[in-house]
Amino acid sequence: MEWIDRPLRTGELIRMQEKAFCYFGGMTEEIVYGQDRLLAVSENTGDLKSFTKYHKTRKFKIYLCRKSDPESKGRIEQVYLKL
Repeated sequence: MEWIDRPLRTGELIRMQEKAFCYFGGMTEEIVYGQDRLLAVSENTGDLKSFTKYHKTRKFKIYLCRKSDPESKGRIEQVYLKL
């Protein structure tokens, strides 16, 4: 797990994914992204060219969740904390 104190950038996302692949000993065929604006739109200094190059190199399928749609994001959007 890794935390940053600023908006996530594409380069950081790529680095974090690679660290996760290393930790788990491989990568999945498909990756689900809940923060699609970083990848699909140039936001928060998103670097679309870098991610496109990374995606073509690693050859994984991408599933982009719809904005504000808990059904497409699954259980993670339905989590709540008990105090």
